[in-house]
Amino acid sequence: MLRNSSQNKQLYALLNLAGIDTETKEQMVYTYTRGRTNRSSKMSVEECQNLINDLRQKTSYNEESDKMRKKIISLFRKMGYTLPDGKVDMSAVEVWTEKYGYLHKPLNNYTYAELPKLVTQAQAVYQSFIKSV
Repeated sequence: MLRNSSQNKQLYALLNLAGIDTETKEQMVYTYTRGRTNRSSKMSVEECQNLINDLRQKTSYNEESDKMRKKIISLFRKMGYTLPDGKVDMSAVEVWTEKYGYLHKPLNNYTYAELPKLVTQAQAVYQSFIKSV
């Protein structure tokens, strides 16, 4: 059975997130299909799911990473990094992560392995904020 539309959406979202070009994608598909094809539309459900799972691990997108990012965003909301409508000012959060985050890169570019240290750093900033209020 060939991959389904849900897998197609997931696959292309992850390929985009990882910045993988067409040529590299074709090579990956060729590897995951054991040389049968280089076209993702010809992948089986299982082959496509294996590729999706590996891409999730290699990219910074997964549920646990998402929870850590939300924790950081929540801390900044508590410190007043908000817009007039009450939403978090994500551009200000991004400026902070790029300027003061220990790896100096955008929040969504931190991998699962890198995020715990950034959460700890944001928590320290929040504790310092609380003490100053």
